[in-house]
Amino acid sequence: MKRTFMDRRSLLSSVVMVATMAACHGQRSTVSVVEPVVVAPAVGELSPAATAAIAPRVARLQLVPDSIVLAPGDVYSYGDLQVVALDSAGTALGRLRVYDAGMEPGAAAMIGERRLQGVHPGTSELTVRFPRALWNGGGDPPPPVHLHVTVRLPTAG
Repeated sequence: MKRTFMDRRSLLSSVVMVATMAACHGQRSTVSVVEPVVVAPAVGELSPAATAAIAPRVARLQLVPDSIVLAPGDVYSYGDLQVVALDSAGTALGRLRVYDAGMEPGAAAMIGERRLQGVHPGTSELTVRFPRALWNGGGDPPPPVHLHVTVRLPTAG
């Protein structure tokens, strides 16, 4: 009888060990997150001259995407952003090829050539403005828009 008890105990121990090893060394599960994709209006890119020409009609800017996630050390080309000029009715006038951009030091930093780099975990904002040198619309240019930058460590998995 005692032998049977030991066999069951050994069997249970073996099952636990195999299950633990399978959990540690098995295939990693992949988690998919479905997020809505914001699509900019289908409009053409504006040359600097065309940007200056539409300046009086520009009421606001739209940024696509309006947020990104980086890991420390990752680089993002904000030249890939779509900066869309909209009139007061919300009609897209075109995508700006040139725009002014700035960022306060923080979790991400501007590193030149229209690129951002994740520095440390946290958040930062890239501020995008209608190019001041091309503003001839009278009064103030449209308000700036912000690219929200989240820098976080990659998840182990």
